[in-house]
Amino acid sequence: MLGKTSPTTAESGEALRRRWRLGEKLIESWIFLAGILTIVVLLGIIALLLKEGLPAFWYTSPWEFLFGTKWYPVSEPPTFGITSFFVATLWVTLVATAISVPIGVACAAYLA
Repeated sequence: MLGKTSPTTAESGEALRRRWRLGEKLIESWIFLAGILTIVVLLGIIALLLKEGLPAFWYTSPWEFLFGTKWYPVSEPPTFGITSFFVATLWVTLVATAISVPIGVACAAYLA
């Protein structure tokens, strides 16, 4: 071991900090890229939905779409109305709430 000296504590600490900063930068870069990818995918989904969904308004007015009760997309001319879907979703939500809330409260009271 002639001619070689062991690194001092300050030198080894500096090397550790450099490695730590490199690891942090790598992780920050991956998180940033994941965020950008998420935004790009979300914008792609929105663009696809608009591209496929907006032509429905060539046949149906927004008022008829929101408050119509008929959904016949393959008829001539097509008819789009989402009121029945909205009402069905509301009923399912109310029934699920009526079942789950008493069970949840009973479980909480039992555990308390």
